[in-house]
Amino acid sequence: MIFEPLIKTFSSKSESFISQHCVSKGQYCVFGSGENEKITGRVILFEGLRQLCIYKMNLNMYFFYTKMFAQNCLESFTESCSREIIDKSFMNWSDLERCVEGTFTGNENVLYQNENSLLAASKIRAELLKVDTVPNLYFNDVQYKASYAFSDLSMAVCELLNKEVEECHEIPLLEVDDLNVAGLVILMVSVFLVGLLIMGLICKKIAKRNYLR
Repeated sequence: MIFEPLIKTFSSKSESFISQHCVSKGQYCVFGSGENEKITGRVILFEGLRQLCIYKMNLNMYFFYTKMFAQNCLESFTESCSREIIDKSFMNWSDLERCVEGTFTGNENVLYQNENSLLAASKIRAELLKVDTVPNLYFNDVQYKASYAFSDLSMAVCELLNKEVEECHEIPLLEVDDLNVAGLVILMVSVFLVGLLIMGLICKKIAKRNYLR
């Protein structure tokens, strides 16, 4: 199984929008945070590039980094917060910076005004998959539309792997967080009562038929 993260972007011709939320002269844009003006689309794009570079450099570190970023940096979304995570890992911040800078190619003096190879590849891939919303998942180029609960996602992945991975035999069928216990109890009681009602009607019809005979 090949895991491939993508960044969903769009283009813009609005100079005011491009100045805050785009790179490569408006070729690749994302919306910024509506709650924090400091988290512009460009800030989000550079964080996305850092994550794609980490993915290219070390897949295991990618999962570690994205988990730590989600836990510690979503509110600030700053480069300094990203660097703190990298400093706690086995990766080198300078190597990561070089990777991000290397994704831009061109002669423009301002780095982010140049073309970007990773964002270009992501955009082409997203268009082929017809990605129209985020976040989402695709398995074998088919969009996953079921629950995003850990157990459901794990089972979906294991089905693709034919359960050959050891971890696939240890997936809990239900998680407390994903299960509405009260709702399940009500459903079970309802099914039981409906069953009794149906059985009672059947018995009543049988008794009436025997009585008429």
